[in-house]
Amino acid sequence: EDPANEDPRFERPKVRAEVVAAIERGWGDGAVRAMAKSSQRLLEDARALDAFAERLFKEVVTTEGAESRIALDAMLSMPRAYRRRVLELAIGRVRDRSGGIDAALDALDRPEGTWRGARFAVADGTEIVISSDAVTVVKLAR
Repeated sequence: EDPANEDPRFERPKVRAEVVAAIERGWGDGAVRAMAKSSQRLLEDARALDAFAERLFKEVVTTEGAESRIALDAMLSMPRAYRRRVLELAIGRVRDRSGGIDAALDALDRPEGTWRGARFAVADGTEIVISSDAVTVVKLAR
């Protein structure tokens, strides 16, 4: 028995007493367990998508120096979830990269030709450039 488990000054008991209770009142007993199970399934799905995207990356991306190039037709043939992951792999671990990736993905979803020559800034001096035949991730020198 740990008295802190019942002390509302601490976050865990407060969440259990207020948040979990409100969820179960609103959606019924077992709602939190169902959400946890769904979360676990989503994690499994995300890991599977990531693993496939790594294989896909090796097939469709050519890297030369500071540039990673993906043929436009290959990129357009992928579902958005794979496009995102391939771009994330090409960009690498940089802070705040999602804004530029989302903008590039949104552009690729628009009618062909409206995005040619478009450039999208990503953190750490990286750009995503969409041309008539490729999507290129360029790591600019600082």
